[in-house]
Amino acid sequence: MRPILHHQLAQTDTLLVDLGRLLTRYNTGDGEVDSAVSSLLASAAALYERQGRHDLQARFLAMGAELVTARRGTDPATLEPMRPRREGVRRTVFRVLTAAEAQIGTDYRQTLSKLDALREQLGALLATGLERGLLQPLLGSGPPDQPTLQAIWAALTRDTGTGGAALRINLQYAVYDVLLLIDDLLAPLLRPAAPG
Repeated sequence: MRPILHHQLAQTDTLLVDLGRLLTRYNTGDGEVDSAVSSLLASAAALYERQGRHDLQARFLAMGAELVTARRGTDPATLEPMRPRREGVRRTVFRVLTAAEAQIGTDYRQTLSKLDALREQLGALLATGLERGLLQPLLGSGPPDQPTLQAIWAALTRDTGTGGAALRINLQYAVYDVLLLIDDLLAPLLRPAAPG
């Protein structure tokens, strides 16, 4: 099953917002931030498990294990006792926060890049569909509703001039993402003209 990129992007964005709050707390010297960081790591691991992305789930579980190890007084990098313990935990929190930011940020940018690639492909496909006269009978005067969006995608999929490209898109992306972007791309064309 193809992932729904819009959902992944929204969920990753939520993680980034939460992470930003934790970084702010860390920067202000909040001594209780490590428990909140553990919660964020657990949330990220659970999210990636639900998405079936077990490599990322394992990465966030490993970050959580680093924090647990530091709280027990052991340096997770060397497995030697940490002295002073409090500073060792703080260093580990910093290392885990920056690793989490790097991973979640990369995931966000990759998902956004996939959506941008889909947007570009759909833009070209819609332009071809309009040139071939496929879409005009389906477009009303206002924004298209769900059945209209589905009919537009079906017309593009069936047409000999656009069907091959539409099939490639269907093999790579979830239909939900396709329909949302078609709606977004058609919106400027269907906006009523401003009175002159």
